[in-house]
Amino acid sequence: FPSHDTTATLGANAIFTGTSRDFSATQRTRSFRAASMADQAGVLSVEQSFDGTLWLLTHSAATASVTDADAVARHIAYIDVPVVGRFVRVRYRNGATINTIMRIISLAGGI
Repeated sequence: FPSHDTTATLGANAIFTGTSRDFSATQRTRSFRAASMADQAGVLSVEQSFDGTLWLLTHSAATASVTDADAVARHIAYIDVPVVGRFVRVRYRNGATINTIMRIISLAGGI
């Protein structure tokens, strides 16, 4: 099930923490993918938990600077991880500059 995790902008060095997703009812879920796009640099992360309280950082990716088709600089990141915990969520730490454009999407995948 795809999710638009956020379109909110973030202040300098601010952190967005996505909603915890419980995969206990979907035993076929084997992977979790997340992508981010912003106008400033940042770090996209995936955390997993067995109880929804204690979280473990399982993957992290710093954004890469790219230029889109309109010659506008963007900062993007993509993570594809195996699901090992019952709960999964995304996090994003913004860089030192306030962003004015921010998108995070994610998707759980089956076997």
